[in-house]
Amino acid sequence: AESLSLAGDALWAAGFFDEADREYARALPVDTESGRARYGIARSLSSRSRLTEGLSEIGHALELTPGDSDLRALQGTILERLNRFDEAAKAYEAYADLLPRREYAAMTTARSRATLLRSFSKRLPLDVSAEDANRAHTLPFKLVNNKIVVLGRLNGVQVEWVLDTGAERTGISPDLASAAGIRTVSTTLTAGVGRPGVRRIRLGRADRVEIGTLTVRNVPVAIRSPVIGGAARWQGQSLSPIALGFSVSVDYGRKRVVLARALTDEPPTAVTLPMRIQPLPLIRGTLNSTHPAYFVVDTGGEVISIATDTADLLGMEPSRHIPLRVVGMSGPDEDAFLLPGVDLDFEGVSLRRVGLAVLNLRAPSVLLGYQVGGIVGHNFLSRYRVSIDV
Repeated sequence: AESLSLAGDALWAAGFFDEADREYARALPVDTESGRARYGIARSLSSRSRLTEGLSEIGHALELTPGDSDLRALQGTILERLNRFDEAAKAYEAYADLLPRREYAAMTTARSRATLLRSFSKRLPLDVSAEDANRAHTLPFKLVNNKIVVLGRLNGVQVEWVLDTGAERTGISPDLASAAGIRTVSTTLTAGVGRPGVRRIRLGRADRVEIGTLTVRNVPVAIRSPVIGGAARWQGQSLSPIALGFSVSVDYGRKRVVLARALTDEPPTAVTLPMRIQPLPLIRGTLNSTHPAYFVVDTGGEVISIATDTADLLGMEPSRHIPLRVVGMSGPDEDAFLLPGVDLDFEGVSLRRVGLAVLNLRAPSVLLGYQVGGIVGHNFLSRYRVSIDV
């Protein structure tokens, strides 16, 4: 059981979630008291939004192996997604206490996260009125440099939000934080497309975020200073409906966005793909018919891209090196290049002999805890009406 669970952990870290699930499922009948197998099953349940079941598995695993720090970290993540911030803070503190001293960065980050969650005190996190929660919110958007821009407010200050499903939380600039009266509570590490490496950003709490007819109160926000040579300043105000607990449908043809707790049924012609949230929305694709990979569904992204490590697995040698200019929130990716002639298949959607951008995604992969296979952005998504059903 230990070997099977370890194989599952390795497969998960490599981004092969489905294969990892099979190893955890094999491990549990061998030893029903295996805390690591239950940890793997709980993590998989969480990624499929079966949060209550995942929390139950974690509780059982903690009874078996109370000293496993990974269990406390996952417990904190699930409780945070359930908006049980006080309990999540305690889990993150317990996780930090179990870490060895050499894991100083992880320890500090966990305690900073706990500090942010505790700052909500008696406030209900991500609070939405019953009326807003039970109806769909439809609003127009405009495309600016292939970014979906919607009008809204932050603590009463008017904002043009970039709808960004590739963001883990609502992000704002220091100027907007100052105008909206949002103070820094703690800090954390972040990384994204662009210059390799991680950087520290500030975290705070917004009293009110508005998008069209939807109002969400008590929202965690990231305050991100612009990076020299990075994305334009106006892109610094980014908002992910998924981080707010809402599903989203984007109609590129009509330039219309629908936000709802529960989306209406798709038409019979729709292609439906299974999705994981970890914590970004992920769908599984296959490269050149043989190499599976999970792709982030990123409405804030531009192109279809794959990670450098994913490209290495393909073993393709392009006839010439075609450099690309790719700029993300972390600055320019100076090593980005175009890999032509790749086949990419999702269930029901196939692309033949396409050129994919190859990006260095190692830093965000380290922070997320798994190898990101790639990203599908505007160039792919804009061909469809895209619904992301949490």
